[in-house]
Amino acid sequence: MADDCGRHDDKQQLAKRVAVAIFGFLIVFGIVVFLITLVSRNPNERIGIYYHKLDVLASYRNQQITLPTLIPRTYQGHQDVTVWSPLLYGNAVPVAPFLEVGLNQDMNAGMVLLNVKAFGQLKWKVGTWISGRYQININCPVYISFTGPTKAIQVGVAMKYQLVQSCSVDISLLN
Repeated sequence: MADDCGRHDDKQQLAKRVAVAIFGFLIVFGIVVFLITLVSRNPNERIGIYYHKLDVLASYRNQQITLPTLIPRTYQGHQDVTVWSPLLYGNAVPVAPFLEVGLNQDMNAGMVLLNVKAFGQLKWKVGTWISGRYQININCPVYISFTGPTKAIQVGVAMKYQLVQSCSVDISLLN
């Protein structure tokens, strides 16, 4: 196993730049479709990032509502911005019965909180040195408002939201 470079604070800072930028969704007849855009910015001048096995999904009240979508392996160089636009899809994904009641209550209240989650593995590259694998877990809360002045645009039967929110990022060394 490669030695750890010991610069976890810098790694945490650059990985925390991941954000959900655009969020569109459609919920019809038990089918959930989300087209999202994830943006990651690497502000570091010396550390590159290899993203491996990065899956993205959507959840509501901590229950998965879409199938995981695999992001292609990606290398993010120094001071690069990487944009992914996965389509998150859930057709007949089994969910707990209480979620329908909760979703109706949230919609009547005018706001729904969803979470876009990404999880997988990454490696750090410093010069020619490449680290061991790290586990990355990203959680992006997405508040969707149905009342008042929203920034939603209706596109057919779907709604398009442009939301820029911070995401929480947790990175840990795999054994």
